[in-house]
Amino acid sequence: MKPNNALYYYQEKKMEPFGWILVFYIITLFFFLSIFMIIGPIKVFIDYINVWSALLLPFVPLGVWLSIKTFRYARGAIWHNNHNTIYHFYRNHIELIQWKETYNPEPEKNRIDVNTIEKIIVSQYIANEYRTKHGGKHIDRNYILYIIHATKGDKELFLLPLPNKDEQMNTWLTYFKELGLPVYFYNSILYNVERKYFLNDEQRLEILDKEDDLVPLEYNGDWKQLKKELRNNWNYYSKIDPLEEKVPELEADMELPHTGEVSKKKARVSFRIWANTTLFIYAVMIGFTFSLVELTREGYIAPDNLVIVIIIFLLGSFLYFFFLRNYLRWYLMLVLAVKVFIFGFMAAIGFEDDAIGVQVGENILGVAMLFPIIVWLPYVAVKLIHRVNKKE
Repeated sequence: MKPNNALYYYQEKKMEPFGWILVFYIITLFFFLSIFMIIGPIKVFIDYINVWSALLLPFVPLGVWLSIKTFRYARGAIWHNNHNTIYHFYRNHIELIQWKETYNPEPEKNRIDVNTIEKIIVSQYIANEYRTKHGGKHIDRNYILYIIHATKGDKELFLLPLPNKDEQMNTWLTYFKELGLPVYFYNSILYNVERKYFLNDEQRLEILDKEDDLVPLEYNGDWKQLKKELRNNWNYYSKIDPLEEKVPELEADMELPHTGEVSKKKARVSFRIWANTTLFIYAVMIGFTFSLVELTREGYIAPDNLVIVIIIFLLGSFLYFFFLRNYLRWYLMLVLAVKVFIFGFMAAIGFEDDAIGVQVGENILGVAMLFPIIVWLPYVAVKLIHRVNKKE
């Protein structure tokens, strides 16, 4: 709520509905996975009292731990979404109301006196970056405000990354214009949401405190129009190059061509690629499982033959890593191990009325439980093949 004597009022926006749907989906997925890890092993042990089913019992406390962590994350996400930072714009100061401590109902209040503000710099920051399926680099950028002000004689830098909403920038620039505060534009990117080591505040302050690369910004009351002028007239590379790599040009979100240089930040797997790969591998593994049951029924394969199951898992995991060869990270081995265990568990309980199917399912579950020991083999193989192909 805006105080009566405040010029303007600004509160950070809550998460968009689509974002909440995505977060809710992920939380629900992990919650059901944790319940599955608690109930599943107990049910299997009751139905099939043997060594293999007993080996599943350690997953019960792991499921309890995961359910507690999921609940705490969901609770924290809801709390933070309902306690967003509030800014009150007064004639002589800016008041900040922040809830820095989770679940602490009492906010922390700070202020920036207008007479201590030396200058304000409008710039861009990187909100997200990832490799596309074609090998290009996609960068999502929004605008950020750097406020240089003095506290007890020392200069400090206040950062305010803004979402991609023009009306919020209009509020801030209108306030600065009414008070006659100097506003500048700086082209180079000094802040990256995902790279916390990108630069620290001291380094940013040292760079922004120099006048060489700052362009005076005359606000005309329409940030959307002014943003277009920035793109058309001030599209240049800055002389300052903090990380010894070129700063992306000032344009709208776009795909940058792959230069062949290795990025310091590895590519992120898109949800579509990840989902399609998972569904395809599951379909292949299901096909192999039913084929294995039929071959065992016909007597071509012994019911207790584990070698065939191991080979099938290695081939399936090789395909999995090969499809994700441009996005390989070590933790994908852990992700695949969890997926293989889920598949093994479903195979173990999927043939309750078929004696041969039960035997094959138990073999698959046994190999799935031991799979973390050998999951590195296909991972390393795909990584070496991909490295050789890149050199060629």
